[in-house]
This record gives sequence, structure tokens and C-alpha cells, in this order.
Amino acid sequence: MSVWLLSHLDSSPGNRLFLEEASHRDVEAFQMKPSELCWSASAQGLGFVDAELPKVIFTRLGSSASEADLLTVRVAEAAGVPVLNSYSALRLCRDKAKTYLCLKQNGVPIPDTLWLSSRWSPELIERHCGPPPHIVKLSQGTQGQGVMLSESWRSLTSLLEAMRMLGGQVLIQRFLAESQGRDTRVLVVGGKVRGAAIRQARDPDEFRSNLHLGGQATVVRPSERQVEVAEAAVASLGLEVAGVDLLETSKGPVVVEVNGSPGYEASPFFVKHIWDYLQDRYLGRETFRQPEPRPI
Repeated sequence: MSVWLLSHLDSSPGNRLFLEEASHRDVEAFQMKPSELCWSASAQGLGFVDAELPKVIFTRLGSSASEADLLTVRVAEAAGVPVLNSYSALRLCRDKAKTYLCLKQNGVPIPDTLWLSSRWSPELIERHCGPPPHIVKLSQGTQGQGVMLSESWRSLTSLLEAMRMLGGQVLIQRFLAESQGRDTRVLVVGGKVRGAAIRQARDPDEFRSNLHLGGQATVVRPSERQVEVAEAAVASLGLEVAGVDLLETSKGPVVVEVNGSPGYEASPFFVKHIWDYLQDRYLGRETFRQPEPRPI
């Protein structure tokens, strides 16, 4: 039986790495685009039409995926196919406002965050998130998109007016100067941390460390506290595979993002850890050539 890589992306480095690793292991893996899958609900049941079901489906449906794309995950679940990640978990982690709320409710440390209403004031923001600068985020966004730095009250006013025109919830967060341009991406698979990499912005004036924005990554061994926080974050959101982005503060690591469709470019071992888990949990080790031991 084959493995489906369910992704709406025509071109993606992560998809390429996933399929290349499958080839190295002599596994049949195919990228399936949700828009090319037909499904029906009839007397015969709910499922895909004219498509042989795989043994397991691995999803890469980030925030740019549509609701119609996500519905194919529900169809697969209804058809009895294991899906990493589930529809409900993907819906939750696509929304930063819901994600932070869930993390806070479960005791996972996050930066001081304000869910902004139309009745905001500088005094309100400073009381909860300190003086400028501030991090401003749209509830929807990935790869550093929809995340901006406001360095004054004047710029914040202009920024909020522009962001409200885009719709969606706007979040304000305390700026953590000690972590500017630097974070730790932690890969969690099957409830356990499998690897980590420090990401550093190339430009010293850039506050985002995303590799898509030119950041550089170095593989590291995470601290015990980083492991504890990352695993707690993923468990609270119900994800089976996730990338957790941590910032270091004087009080320890805080979670700034949990990505249910993480990229693998930060570490050459990330995609291998995912395939090791697929092998052990869903496919059976006898299906594969024995892989090399993977460092954390």
C-alpha cells in the first residue's frame, strides 16, 4: 500500500524532501492535490471516488490551503485512513488567536499577548505588553507573513488601521529584545521531540528568523525545558507532527508558533525522523530497508 502526501502546493522544498526520502526507502509515495480528488457521500458510504486508498496520509496543508482543501482530510478520516495531522488539529493551529488561547489555557508559556478590539488605547497595550516596540500579528499567516514590528505608537496606529482592512483578529505581543532575529525550531513527532535547530536572521535588523526570509539554521540538541515546553504545546493542540518555534527569555522558553505543516529545511534530519515514525507507527518496519540511526 502507498503513502499519500496530501498537499495543495505545486512547488515546495518540503514536499520534494518528503518524496525523495520515500524513494530512498523504496516506498510508494505520491503527492495528491486536494483539488484533484473527487469524493462522494452516497448509499455506498463517504469516501473518495476512483482513488485507491493509501495506508496512511501525511498532510502538508498550511495556512494558504483553503477550507475545501482541508475537507479532504475529513473525508479521509471518515473513510478510515490514518491522517497526520487531523482535520480538527489543523484547523486549530492555522489560527494564531485560537492557538495562543489554547496554549495559555493548558499552561504552555507564550509571550504576553493582547487580543485587540476596536477600543484599544496605548495605555491598555502598555499595561499588558509593555511600551514600544511591539510584535503585531494577524491571526492567519505563515512563514513570517502577517507578522510585523511596530516601533512607535504612531506606527502602531497606522499598522492597525491597515491590518483591520485585511480582516481577522489582530494580536499584539510583547517584544522580546533578547531573542530578536533568533529562535529555535523544534520538531515534535508522535508526542516526542525528535530534533531541533536554531534559526538566525541574516540581517541584524530583521526580527524574524524564518528560512524563507533568508534566515540560517544550525542543528542543536534542545534543552530539557525546551523539550518539555514543545511537547506540551503540541499535546495541547492535538497534533501528531508539528514544528514548534521557541524564543528564549530570562524566564525560559516561550512558544511563538506551532506549525502543523512544518518545513524540513532547518535540519537534514527532520524529514528522516518523520519517515522513521511513519515506518514504526503505520507501515511496519519490514516494509523498508533499515534506516541509519538518526541523531536528535
